[in-house]
Amino acid sequence: MDEGRERQLLDMVLNNMSQGVSMFDANMRLVFCNQGFIEMYGLSSDIGSHGCTLRDLVNHGVATGALTVGPDEYIEKLAGDLAKGKTCNEIIKGKDGRIVSIVNKPLSGGGWLSTHEDITERQRTRGADRPHGAP
Repeated sequence: MDEGRERQLLDMVLNNMSQGVSMFDANMRLVFCNQGFIEMYGLSSDIGSHGCTLRDLVNHGVATGALTVGPDEYIEKLAGDLAKGKTCNEIIKGKDGRIVSIVNKPLSGGGWLSTHEDITERQRTRGADRPHGAP
């Protein structure tokens, strides 16, 4: 299979995943994101484009209500964990009640790969299965 066809297939796979996928470089700039990531956070083409900073993405998420985190605290914790080579798992809630599981995995040479999965229904179902008052 030629390289162009492989790239086309990879793009098809990534853009048809239910999860959002993004990749950042060592300077916390967006290198890649799939369509699921753009849709999950309602990103415009200027915000979800190559070179956008993590801070701009987080600020946008807070402004739109997709994220209810303190941008400085979130970025500082993420940067600290990634600097230690730790894979970071976060559960983030939006103002609309949506719950997103985020996994940030450091890459050799700097930067990281991030997957985002909407787990709202799973969490609601899980909560419905618990006895009233159970954690």
